[in-house]
Amino acid sequence: MPFVSKNAVTAKYFDVPRREMHYLSHPQGFSSGMAQGNLGYQMAYSIEVLEERLADNGKYCVLQLNMDRKDGGWMNPTSWSLYANGSKVASGSGTFARECFYSSESAFLEACQEAIEGSNVPEISGREYDLLKIACRIAAFEPFDDGSCILGERAYRVF
Repeated sequence: MPFVSKNAVTAKYFDVPRREMHYLSHPQGFSSGMAQGNLGYQMAYSIEVLEERLADNGKYCVLQLNMDRKDGGWMNPTSWSLYANGSKVASGSGTFARECFYSSESAFLEACQEAIEGSNVPEISGREYDLLKIACRIAAFEPFDDGSCILGERAYRVF
C-alpha cells in the first residue's frame, strides 16, 4: 500500500498572464484571424494605413517595410526596417513592435510616423509617387534569384 499523508500537499502553479494585442485591422472569423491575427500582418497593415494617411495629407512617401523572418516565420518577425522613398528611416526589433501593439493598435503606426517626420526624406510629386507604387507592385511578383518561383515573396521589400 502506498504511503498516503493525511495532510494533502498542494502544488503551486506559476503562469504568466497572456497579454492581448490590439489590432489595427480586426480579424473577422477563424480564417481571417489566422491570417490577420499576427504581428507581421499588423505591422504591414499599419504601414499601408500610414502611407495612405500621408498621401491624403499631400506628403507622398512610398513606404516599404522589410521584416526579418528567420526565426519566427512570417507571423513573428525578429527585426524590421522601414524605408521611405528608398531611404531607411527606422528599424527595430520584433519585440519593440509587439510591445507597441500590446499598448495600443496605433502605437506602431505613430512611432513610424514620427520617424518619417523626423527624417529628411526628400519630397516627391504625386506622379512620382504613382510610378514608385507601380514599380513596387511589379517587384512584389518578381521571384528571388535562388530559383524560388513563389509569387509575392518580395512584398514590402526595397528593390
